[in-house]
Amino acid sequence: MYTARYLGAEGFGILSFALAFTGIFGVFSDLGLSTLTVREVARDKSMAQKYLGNIAVMKIFLVVITFGLIALFINLLDYPEQTIKVVYLVALSVIFGAFSGMFNSIFQAYEKMEYVSVGRILSSALMLSSALFAISQGFSVVGFASIYFIVSAVVLGYSFAVCVRKFVLPKIEVDWSFWRPTIKEALPFD
Repeated sequence: MYTARYLGAEGFGILSFALAFTGIFGVFSDLGLSTLTVREVARDKSMAQKYLGNIAVMKIFLVVITFGLIALFINLLDYPEQTIKVVYLVALSVIFGAFSGMFNSIFQAYEKMEYVSVGRILSSALMLSSALFAISQGFSVVGFASIYFIVSAVVLGYSFAVCVRKFVLPKIEVDWSFWRPTIKEALPFD
């Protein structure tokens, strides 16, 4: 409410557009992999490291494609430079959110929802305090978009730290025989 009043119709419109625009493409950063991970790791906890390691690499490819699509379309549509910057910053927050979601799927599979809840509370508290700080410091709409980026980076750091400390250390793995059936099975969850 305060952000909308502070930024005005134009600034808040740019921020809302960036959130909606990146949300459309954000679907491609997961493709149902998080939901599949919850199901499969809940069935067999010994598969946590295999899923986490492989899905981390899959998500790297997916987020590169997602960011590429966002960049392509936002530039083809010939939006003003300020709008493009805001979209890029929000897109980066969506990418960090995709990786946070990967860790949240491990928390869910282990039925430890308190870690997911703490991550959401942390995100909300940081968004509120950062928005109030940004208003007091006279940030522009690009500054507000930076808040989304910074908060998502902090939440990703939290999720990674909890996963390493309490569950499993992600080890990057590329098992091509695992990828194809996993992606095929995950798509209906998207």
